[in-house]
Amino acid sequence: VTPKNKLGTYLSLGGCTITFGPAFAPVVCGALVTNLGWRSIFLAPILGMTLLGVLGFIYVKDLENSEAHLDAPSVTLSGVTLFALSFGLAEIAIDMVLGAVSLIIAVAAAGIFVARQLTCQYPLIELSPMRRVSFWPAAVFALVSLMSTFSMSVLLPLYLEGACGITAFVAGVVMLIPVLCNAASISGRIMDKRGGWPLIPLGFASIAVGFALMAIFASTYSIVAMFFASALVFIGVGMSLAPSQTAGLRTLPPRENPFGVALMTTFTQI
Repeated sequence: VTPKNKLGTYLSLGGCTITFGPAFAPVVCGALVTNLGWRSIFLAPILGMTLLGVLGFIYVKDLENSEAHLDAPSVTLSGVTLFALSFGLAEIAIDMVLGAVSLIIAVAAAGIFVARQLTCQYPLIELSPMRRVSFWPAAVFALVSLMSTFSMSVLLPLYLEGACGITAFVAGVVMLIPVLCNAASISGRIMDKRGGWPLIPLGFASIAVGFALMAIFASTYSIVAMFFASALVFIGVGMSLAPSQTAGLRTLPPRENPFGVALMTTFTQI
């Protein structure tokens, strides 16, 4: 329902929620853990989900209705693929053999899943957009951009607390400004007016420089250096995520728009 000439702006707002949520969590969780203990972190999602459930019941409406079909083997294969992938990546550094076997299972299940999507009557995910050379690179770009921000959201608080010795709350506060740099990104509007060049390359360059600086200064335990380096990463994510999604989705015909969004969402989960 979004006009294509405003797609970048809307996706930029959506990207802010995707990256702002998990990156802002250390501030809230840090304050709770520091003052109330680790069990208190469950209060925020309980309250949040309750509120969203009530608001969603009142305000979320169907735009259109049509007959829906769910292919059970596809659901099973997708679950096996994502579980085996996640387990394999987590286990590979602990038990290399078990991790490798899990990753092999993930690749095999993914191959069977893709084959079924191309042949069954009601595919779980329509893969036709992936045949377009104008779409699939954008999905990969969005994947890399999201990997950057999610890894930062997990690893940076651990570094600030474990290596630098600051409290969970202070670690969250240190991350707050870089996160706001991402959330304040106007890349979507720039994308709508000027296109993806040079916005997307500059975004990934900023991510690369930020990570390089973090690697260089990590051994110095300088909170100031890590602050500015992480800001570069989050700014880069703000410049690359929504424009990458826009660049891909904008090239699809209207019939394939829902499938493109579903694929982008799948890449987000991966």
